[in-house]
Amino acid sequence: HVGNYSLTATNSDGCATTTTAAITVDCPITVDAGTAINTSETQPIELDATVSCSSNSGTVNSESIGSGNYTLSQTTISSTPNGFWSNVSGYKSWYGESNYTGSGNNYITGPAAPHSGDDYIYVETSNGYAYTNGDIAYLLSNSISQGGVSISFYYHMCGINIGTFSLESYDGSSWTERWSLTGQQQGSQTDAWVQANVDLSTYTVTQLRFKYIAGGGYKGDLGLDDIVITYNQQCIYTWTTTAANGNAGWSATNTEDITVTNTASTTHQGTYTLTVDNGICSSSDNVVVT
Repeated sequence: HVGNYSLTATNSDGCATTTTAAITVDCPITVDAGTAINTSETQPIELDATVSCSSNSGTVNSESIGSGNYTLSQTTISSTPNGFWSNVSGYKSWYGESNYTGSGNNYITGPAAPHSGDDYIYVETSNGYAYTNGDIAYLLSNSISQGGVSISFYYHMCGINIGTFSLESYDGSSWTERWSLTGQQQGSQTDAWVQANVDLSTYTVTQLRFKYIAGGGYKGDLGLDDIVITYNQQCIYTWTTTAANGNAGWSATNTEDITVTNTASTTHQGTYTLTVDNGICSSSDNVVVT
């Protein structure tokens, strides 16, 4: 949001005037790479920085599914109520519901009620839906820009034909499975929903999707409710240099303090820059080695 913003006002006679305001944002990260170093050959070079940086955390999206969105019968949906999760065309669909699923009215499958509120979403496995073994239903998230992501959700997997339910993450180039369950997990429609917590903080995550692979048969309805994605972006340290030696032999490039070498040479002369980023802003400072 940093930049210049202009407002132009024009009256009925066509006279106009414009004013401009500049918006800046102070970054709370402070970086001191240290004082200049003048050393001699064969001596060690150690960079001792001082940094003040706090992690950046919050909620990416909270989808409770809510109340009053669906009727007491199967409801066709394109996305969840807040629009963050969507069906994927070309595959079987997720549906909205408030009590028993379509199959669950007459058979033991699916939940009897939501985990919270009055609504939940589910995959219907009656004939004509995700009925055949291997049928797939995806639920795709919007884009995710934050780092240090985790997700929690509640699932209900009641029915002798329950297949495989999984969570996959996308890193910008490929999908990878991060969590999975196969087969019936609740023996009764009135059994409690179970919460899953998946820590994805060590991965690059730009999108998420739930995947249900049908086990084959109409007693395989899967329920999903209360999906929450959070983030906790830790401070990232990056050292770079203009020295001819580059970063060869360094103790690290991503810590606050580093040892460049135990035996200095002229190839280590140059400017060393430490950049610290917490996902919202970044700050840098330089130290010169001669």
